[in-house]
Amino acid sequence: MNSRKIERSRAIAAFHKRCQGNKGKPRVDNVLLRAGAPMYYYCQGCGVEMSLPEDHRCNVPTHCHECKILVANGWMPTKRKVRRKEAKA
Repeated sequence: MNSRKIERSRAIAAFHKRCQGNKGKPRVDNVLLRAGAPMYYYCQGCGVEMSLPEDHRCNVPTHCHECKILVANGWMPTKRKVRRKEAKA
């Protein structure tokens, strides 16, 4: 294996580890927070929690730093669609 493939496999393994670690965590409801509290966002890739100050005016992040690297390199795993088997009548 060349070093690029090894780097890709390690990055995807770390991605799956982050996904499993964030799978059962409760999410913060921003509506219930006090005024001035940081806003919480979640990575669309792995689900990691990201917080920004309430007065943050730039675009809301959709991916964490690690997932942005995966997207930039074209390594982001896609969710597989599960086909349901049609029951034979």
